[in-house]
Amino acid sequence: MGAYSIGLWDYALSLYALPGEVGSAGNPQPTPDMMSTCLLLQDEAGLDVCELLWIHWLSAHGIALAASPTRLLEDVRDWQGWMTGMLRERRRQLKQELMTLPATQDPAAVQRLERLYQQLKACELSAEQETLAQLEELSPAPSSAEGATGLRAPFAHVADPLQAFQQSLALLSGKTTLTVGDHPSARALRRLALARVPAGA
Repeated sequence: MGAYSIGLWDYALSLYALPGEVGSAGNPQPTPDMMSTCLLLQDEAGLDVCELLWIHWLSAHGIALAASPTRLLEDVRDWQGWMTGMLRERRRQLKQELMTLPATQDPAAVQRLERLYQQLKACELSAEQETLAQLEELSPAPSSAEGATGLRAPFAHVADPLQAFQQSLALLSGKTTLTVGDHPSARALRRLALARVPAGA
């Protein structure tokens, strides 16, 4: 698709599927898989995974945010709040319900609830796919993504993917120290920032 070698949804799936790494002599700390990394950032740091995947995709194409995207993302964040967030909350509530069912619960009733849980999970994924589609539509046109001319606000060319991601993250979150320190969220963000989707994925 033009200058974008891969669409955001396919890129997100490839990035999300990256495996973890076992520890080594120089670094005994095992590296978690990307799914666990993203869920930690969602649950512990309160970051929107779809937005993180979006800026990672942009950075891989030499594009970064150059100004706050708050106004640009108003409609997307509204969708995430009333649709994706609602589905996620209901799924989590049902999961908790399933975990606390008494052992004497009718097996047929349990199966119905488990089937509903899977349906909610699928709906949540579809809502996230729609979020990524909306974010891709807000991105610079593929024909200008690698051009020499400047991009429309709030985007700018930044050749180094790591710099582009860190710059976008700071503008997205309003914080410049998210990757600093050794707490789990900082480690997870550094893991995401350094991750690369294999060519041809």
